[in-house]
Amino acid sequence: MKYRLLHINTYKTIFILAIFLLFSMDVVSQDQVIKTAIENLTEKAEREYDYSDLLDDFLALQANPANINSTVDCERLIPLFLIDDLQYQNLRQYIEKNGELLSVKELLLVDGFNLETIRNLNSFIKAVKVQKVSYPKPSKVLKYGKHQIFLRYQRTIQNLDGFSNRNDSTITANPNSKYLGNADKYYLKYKFQYSDRISAGLVAEKDAGEVFFENINNPVLDSLIGDKVQKGFDFYAAHLYVQNMGLVKQAVIGDYHLLFGQGLNMWSALAFGKSPTALNIKKYGRGIKPNSSTDENKFLRGAAVKLGREHWSITAFYSQKKQDASDFINPDDQETNFLSSINGTGFHRTVSELLKKNALQVQLFGARASFGNNFFRAAITASHTKLNKDVIAKPAPYQYFQFKGNENTVIGGDYEFRVLNINFFGEYSYQINGGWAYVGGLTAPLSNRFALSVLYRNYQKDYVNLFGAAFGENTQNNNEIGFYTGFSFQVSQKLQLNAYTDIFKFPWLKFQIDAPSYGTEYLAQLNYELSRRVQMHFKVKYKNKLHNLSNDNNELQELQEQEKYGFRYHIAYSVHPQITLKNRIEYQIFKTKSDGKQSGFLIYQDVAYNSKNNRLTLMGRLALFDVEDYDSRIYAYENDLLYVFSVPAYYNRGVRIYGLVSYKITNKIQFWLKLANTWYENVDEIGSGLNRIDGSNKTEVRCQLRIKI
Repeated sequence: MKYRLLHINTYKTIFILAIFLLFSMDVVSQDQVIKTAIENLTEKAEREYDYSDLLDDFLALQANPANINSTVDCERLIPLFLIDDLQYQNLRQYIEKNGELLSVKELLLVDGFNLETIRNLNSFIKAVKVQKVSYPKPSKVLKYGKHQIFLRYQRTIQNLDGFSNRNDSTITANPNSKYLGNADKYYLKYKFQYSDRISAGLVAEKDAGEVFFENINNPVLDSLIGDKVQKGFDFYAAHLYVQNMGLVKQAVIGDYHLLFGQGLNMWSALAFGKSPTALNIKKYGRGIKPNSSTDENKFLRGAAVKLGREHWSITAFYSQKKQDASDFINPDDQETNFLSSINGTGFHRTVSELLKKNALQVQLFGARASFGNNFFRAAITASHTKLNKDVIAKPAPYQYFQFKGNENTVIGGDYEFRVLNINFFGEYSYQINGGWAYVGGLTAPLSNRFALSVLYRNYQKDYVNLFGAAFGENTQNNNEIGFYTGFSFQVSQKLQLNAYTDIFKFPWLKFQIDAPSYGTEYLAQLNYELSRRVQMHFKVKYKNKLHNLSNDNNELQELQEQEKYGFRYHIAYSVHPQITLKNRIEYQIFKTKSDGKQSGFLIYQDVAYNSKNNRLTLMGRLALFDVEDYDSRIYAYENDLLYVFSVPAYYNRGVRIYGLVSYKITNKIQFWLKLANTWYENVDEIGSGLNRIDGSNKTEVRCQLRIKI
């Protein structure tokens, strides 16, 4: 111990001892940290994605906290933005100089860590001596492995038009005039976990409108859909995953994701871009990751393995799976092997949706080699995709450079290195017989209070990668050039300013943009911590892009500027150790030359109660909204069942209210129930097509049971 203290500055030692004596380490609620992180990461989401994989990462850290003395363990914190790259590097340097940390509280001596950071981390980390990795014995895996089962039910109470009865003549004339299944949504999940070394899982889902065990009993429908309908759940996913088994760093059989570099050459999972944190633009590739989401298209199915030693690793992967394909050229497409696109929603509720189910087989294989140390990393990735049918693009001018044919090969490299405290990163990708793409940037803490991030991307219009998800304004990494700058400024101990600017242009045409175009986006968010019980932020956002003057697709259109202004004030405060309140006011303006100004506002009150024994949690929201048009809609994240993620869009005029109950019946059984109702003042029907509801109310019920074994 004496030797250790010799390496620590004396005044810092006295300081941390004083902290130990005078203050207790208050632990921030684990659930609140997770919810806040997910809400920040999904800030720009404009639909309800399945973030199960992201939540699984947080829950795995809860169950098996990362040992901050371990290089491998500590890296688990970075992709979840629990710590940043600079904090990670500072921690590694501190350990190299002073030896392993004796306590989590010792992080106070590491540059970049403060009490608030440690409170947020406390549930996800530990500080213990690094032990030599040994192979787990099968008997211990079976004895100490943890099992969980989730059962979930969801339904919209009101009757959607797609579930109304249709007579045989109507169905014969229009087979797509109704949903084939019932209005219930079912979900089943089984999860096995042994420490952070071994996991296995099974997910099954049936969406509302999909056939479960019903009989269709209609000759016309039976003849159209053939063998496309299966009894039971519509979608299944399963995996077996191991990591840190000596030479085998990662291995998976079943459904999985590949997350490499900055996402340009290979990133098969959901990716996050711009957010109010401003600095989080760098991706942290996890390599191989098991899939536990219900996204029916965005995953790989097969096997992958990563072998490595201290400074090098080699990854090989193979995937072959069926995927939905849409927009058939003619009724004989299944025979002639021609498709116009491979996009799919994952819904199989009607005849037309069922005919697209598993219409395409996608085969992917490739490898990755990487080398690096604490200051430099570089890797090369190559992959080849083969489809069993040719994709023929539509004749629209904006689709001229989209994927065609049935094969695609992509090769490229990524890097990151550190000079002083500046972290540089980037990735280059080249499509054989196509274009190229590059993304590169840096993060730089210029002082203890000010940090800067910069990113440049250039994705050529003829570059196509079916498995890329790098930083960008477009959903696909092509036809885009942009420059992003963000900063974080700690004005004072309680006041922080985050801001970014993103300038981008599109050299070729886009959907409903019939000429090369450009745009800008600005955001500034001021965070203020009045006390440990009261936090607030004020956000201002502006974005402009060019768009067609009209939606007439028959001829090329003149472009006009679309402008969007957003203003938000949010406050969270604890009125009691068990009661937390949140308020938000948000105002948005959407402007175009043709339609003028459209505006909307949202105001809500959240209430959350957590019992002293942590068995009962009650949450609720009352939201008032008045939004003139769908273009000025406002999105707001709301609490939901575990593994359910709600980001509803508010538009029209009305009230939304929900209540959520979570109760731990025993230490091994937990139950959730959510009721939500949206009432619209200015409409007498909700939705359109088969999702239309007669009336001004939409009520949803969701319940879930978790059983731990």
